[in-house]
Amino acid sequence: MIEIPISVGGWYELEKNGELVASFPNIITDVGLDALASNAEDASLLNLCGLGAGTTPPEYADTALESPLISTAMTSFIGGVVSSSTPYGQYSQTDYTLAGRSGDFSYSEIGIITRSGALFSRSLIKDMLGNPTSLFVAAGETLKIRYRLYKYPPPDDVIATNHLVERRSGNTTHTVTIRPYGILEPSHPTSYWNGAARMSPSTATASTSNTPVQVTTIGEIAGSVNGSVVLQPYTAGSYERVVSAVISGSAISSIGSILLGGSNKKSGWRCYFSPPIPMATSATLTTTVKIKWMRY
Repeated sequence: MIEIPISVGGWYELEKNGELVASFPNIITDVGLDALASNAEDASLLNLCGLGAGTTPPEYADTALESPLISTAMTSFIGGVVSSSTPYGQYSQTDYTLAGRSGDFSYSEIGIITRSGALFSRSLIKDMLGNPTSLFVAAGETLKIRYRLYKYPPPDDVIATNHLVERRSGNTTHTVTIRPYGILEPSHPTSYWNGAARMSPSTATASTSNTPVQVTTIGEIAGSVNGSVVLQPYTAGSYERVVSAVISGSAISSIGSILLGGSNKKSGWRCYFSPPIPMATSATLTTTVKIKWMRY
């Protein structure tokens, strides 16, 4: 089975009264990686930011802040492109504001909490030199928190040679090339990753063309026909999802490529077949891949 790896990671920036006081990476927890399989929008995954007084270093198995003090809801959400050249990547950015508290508080740990209450990420607060610290926030002061969830596709094409296609008229072999598509899609800056297009595609479209295009190509390919997507159940702790695209030969004479993507059909994963796969009107092509995600 062809596997598509995705690398994810996160970063915090903290501003107190308009001054940057901390900038550091985080630990995405095991339950955070599980949450990525839920098909939830990033805005749902990154719903709350929690602050606490814990000092134990974070671990992947953490399920809650060690000593929680307060949580605050997201105030804004945007998506963006890490780079318009290789290595390509995208991010989802959420902002949180803690203001107007009546007392003085010191915070030493921080975490992102999903809408369902799972601890998506955790870190000790660190100073600008990267050392764990206790951040003092006096009564009336404003603390602004910015969190970015970064996601990177494979740096190179995923290629499978001698890929067997079982046919009633005789099996054939093809080279399959998989690469991201529409990674710079401007009208949906997080569509490549967000929701169903990210870890578990929700739509499949097929085209007769098998000419690979750049990952930055934008827009739905002309002449594409719709298929369907079958998702296998997700197993907690596996951090992978098996996805099948099903295309009917009644709609297309040959298949040169398939786009596994989100509802906008303009971004996702494009699978190219060389040579193209001829289709009889009574035939059905099922293409199955495994999408895997991991910490970078």
